[in-house]
Amino acid sequence: IRIFLLCSKLRHPHLLQLMAVCLSNDLEKTRLVYERVNFGSLYSILHERRSEFPVLHMETIVHLLLQVNDALRFLQSRGYIHRSLTSYAVQIVSAGEAKLTNLEYMIESKDGGDHSDLTRVPVPAQLYRWCAPEVILEKATTVKSDIYSFCIVMQEALT
Repeated sequence: IRIFLLCSKLRHPHLLQLMAVCLSNDLEKTRLVYERVNFGSLYSILHERRSEFPVLHMETIVHLLLQVNDALRFLQSRGYIHRSLTSYAVQIVSAGEAKLTNLEYMIESKDGGDHSDLTRVPVPAQLYRWCAPEVILEKATTVKSDIYSFCIVMQEALT
């Protein structure tokens, strides 16, 4: 429910839109319903389904990355730190259109994260490949940590 409340306050053309929450009686099987994603994650396109996308033009990749950057800047301008930016968190919803998702580890931090204990909440080990050292070490996370992760995603997409 926390993610629904966060997403309901955040509207941006490059954030994946949460459409509904389906609650179960025991809340154990709660489901989030997002807008349609036609192509899947950037990770999937780059690493698992590369043969379906043999020619990814540099202009297209840069255009998608600029959209992710725009969404990240929007979150940061609203006082949020994403904390789990990976190529899995970038969804390609249509040809030439990327949207940022995976907001479950995002935290609100009006001071940029410098004085928030919430920035020390651990993220799953499978995200470490993209995480800044301070995130892995559960130290104070700042907007600079998101920039580090974005640079890793850029390197992954461009090499």
